[in-house]
Amino acid sequence: RYQCIFAVDSLSSANIFMREVGVVEAPVYRVIPNLEPFRADMRLLDARMSAAVKMYFANLYWQGLPHPADHSFWEWLVPCPASIGERIS
Repeated sequence: RYQCIFAVDSLSSANIFMREVGVVEAPVYRVIPNLEPFRADMRLLDARMSAAVKMYFANLYWQGLPHPADHSFWEWLVPCPASIGERIS
């Protein structure tokens, strides 16, 4: 996770993410991967869970599986180096 760019698959997903983390407005750019990105459910990264649940969710995350409560938010981990394209918002 420390050697990648985090991306989402649409401008609407970027806007949802920014709203949830309290960002009022920020530029959004297209990312062009050089290698295959990995899709994972960001909702599985909730640190408020017990250690056992965190381990279970980490396993689901790295398998690319959805949150069991069906409220997924998909992020793409784009390996670096990657190219930054045009600004889309």
